[in-house]
Amino acid sequence: RKSQVKRAHKKIQPSSTYHPLPFLSLEVAEKRIKIITKDKKNRSFHLTRPFKVAIDFKREAGFLTKHIPLKILPFHAIDIGSHDGYYRVVVTFDAPCRYSFEKTDDGYLLEVR
Repeated sequence: RKSQVKRAHKKIQPSSTYHPLPFLSLEVAEKRIKIITKDKKNRSFHLTRPFKVAIDFKREAGFLTKHIPLKILPFHAIDIGSHDGYYRVVVTFDAPCRYSFEKTDDGYLLEVR
């Protein structure tokens, strides 16, 4: 499946905006990632090793997996994958941490406490 992963050409620098898909934008800053989308969140959960937060959004969309390496601590990378009836945004952290995830006017905010 490695051939299906589209890698970003450069790492995102602090306070960057990334537009991986027409219906999704990411504003990455120190200790927070704003996910800008009109799509409804189905669910969110975290994994412990490595520490990741996964958020599923409802949408029928077919696209190759996107991988975005980050240089903004505590974030390591963002991966976006297409599934049947939804897509998943996965944020990988450099270490376990406490975080909050809440809805905003134009999407969602993932913030490290």
